[in-house]
Formats: sequence, structure tokens, C-alpha cells
Amino acid sequence: MIRRYLELSVQAFINATEDAEKVMEALTNLLGEELPKDVEAEELEGVYKNPITLVRIRYRRERDISRILSRWNGMPFWNGAMERVEERLDDGLDMHVKVDKGSAYRGDIELWRKGGSIAITLKVATYPSSRERTLKILREGPL
Repeated sequence: MIRRYLELSVQAFINATEDAEKVMEALTNLLGEELPKDVEAEELEGVYKNPITLVRIRYRRERDISRILSRWNGMPFWNGAMERVEERLDDGLDMHVKVDKGSAYRGDIELWRKGGSIAITLKVATYPSSRERTLKILREGPL
């Protein structure tokens, strides 16, 4: 089987004023499953010396990525992201989507408009690398 996805990364900032458990629950709701044991957490410092935690979850196995994408397929936030997929690709052909952190916590996931967000980055496997091939894989979705 030809590999379609290289990595799915989901990350969120937890500000000092936020409840870390609620942010983790938002991530769980977004992914639709228990968080993996290897969640990365990096302690940062804000502009005014306030503590900020960057939480990152990375999936690198094809079946894990496909399972999550299959879950998102058909959900309104993912459909909305896919309607403008061309605009969501960067120069390295990675797809970027932001969802609203509060809506993810409530379990009714929406694309980000303002406020806190959860960033999703999807790296697609194409060789030779081309925008057209990447878009084709993204539009086809997981197998």
C-alpha cells in the first residue's frame, strides 16, 4: 500500500487563565478518542512573563492518521475546511486548519473565527511533490 499521509499534528496553547483539563478534553473531543500517552508539553513564557503551555500531539502511523481523518470526514468543520483546501496549503504542501477551542470542548467542533484555537497540520506524502497530487489525495480522503 502506498503511504498517503506522513504526519497529523494537533496543537493548542494553554494560557495561565485557562483550565488545562478543559483544553485536554477539547483535544479529546476533536480527536474522538483517548489522547495518546506521548503528548508533548512545552512550558513557554508569554510577553508579560505569564506561563503558557504548548500541547502537541503527533500521529505518524498511516492507520492512526486515516482513522482520525475518517472520523472527521463528513463533519461540518472538516467539510468547511475542505471547501477551501487550496487556501489551506502552505508552500511546503502541508494543510493547515484551525478549530475553535471552546466549540471543541463543547463537542460541537467549528472552524476558528476568533479567540482560542486548536491548530491541525496534515502532511501529505507525494513523490514527486506537487500541489496537484497533494490536493488529489486530500480530496479523496482516507482509504
